[in-house]
Amino acid sequence: MAFKMNIKNHILESKQEWCTYDFGTREPEYRTHKGVDVINDAGGACNVIAAADGEVVYVQDGVPGYDEKVFTAGNFVRLKHTNGVYTRYLHMVNGSIKVKVGDKVKAGTVLGKEGNTGYSLGTHLHFDVNDGQDYVDPMPYLRGEKLFNKITNGNSTKDNGVKIGVTCTVNKGAKFSDGTTPASFVYTTTFTVLNISNDNTEVLIGLNGAATGWIKVVDTSLAGSVPNTVTFKVGDKCRVKSGAKFSNGVTPDEWVFEYEFKILSISKSGKEAKIGTTDGAATGWIYLLDLYKGKTTSTATVIRSGDKVKIKKNAPWFGCSNKINDWRNEKIWIVEEVVKNRAVLGKDTTGVFNIMSAIDVKYLIKQ
Repeated sequence: MAFKMNIKNHILESKQEWCTYDFGTREPEYRTHKGVDVINDAGGACNVIAAADGEVVYVQDGVPGYDEKVFTAGNFVRLKHTNGVYTRYLHMVNGSIKVKVGDKVKAGTVLGKEGNTGYSLGTHLHFDVNDGQDYVDPMPYLRGEKLFNKITNGNSTKDNGVKIGVTCTVNKGAKFSDGTTPASFVYTTTFTVLNISNDNTEVLIGLNGAATGWIKVVDTSLAGSVPNTVTFKVGDKCRVKSGAKFSNGVTPDEWVFEYEFKILSISKSGKEAKIGTTDGAATGWIYLLDLYKGKTTSTATVIRSGDKVKIKKNAPWFGCSNKINDWRNEKIWIVEEVVKNRAVLGKDTTGVFNIMSAIDVKYLIKQ
């Protein structure tokens, strides 16, 4: 499958990579292809560059041309990265390799020139990734979704203050770096910076370690790398940033991150706020830096003991996938107790307690 490569970690100096063969099955030449074959879409043979920082652990040079039996990789360089990942750059021009074993290289360092040596039928670069056990699809690494090197949270890069591990929000109306428009929740969610582009102008944002997408730094508000200009006073409405904890170290229930709260009081130090529901019931103390202003994107409603509720259609019982009987959707229930992410509903005519899933209270309708 041939395609224009939209990647963050480039392997050709032109940064105009065109994939002629991707990872996996490739007929009729041979059954399995352990990397990606790339040519320079800008035209002409191009310098090959390191995709990421690494150490040169093997160099093969001196292969003059075609060889399908012994030196099938042609002239190549193998790099070792700190995540236990190895990368190889194959089929380079004889005598063009610029590095030697033991060299420490940076992302973008020229390794050699795109060539046609070894088992190769045309000028190109074969690039592959080994995760320490087997060859794997290089594309998630080239897109920046998987990392070549270990990261240390809080290590700053270059000069714009961006750091891996800090939290950020996406400016309203901004698009991802590839031009696609984010889903509406992206503008009201706090993300973690998982990776930074080589030129330090874009960040990979995600939730709980799962990548959401690349976005330009100028289209984000980076908490921790820029001053928090949002001020709060008693009575203001606020939301809790994804992944934040209460100031006593306790992790909030999931619904806390979906609900819009009111600030009930602010500590003498000015660093913490007591947040609560809009009717004044306290929820807990939390650092002001972990709060932001914005409307809730969820229809979640806080459910408490004594509330009258109805169960939404197709809601499952807590802890299993079985759907409830239709007649229970029509009945109004009294909430006897709320325990973490569960609501214990009142006794029905049979005298049996019914426990429903109430994560984000999405299965209950308050009456």
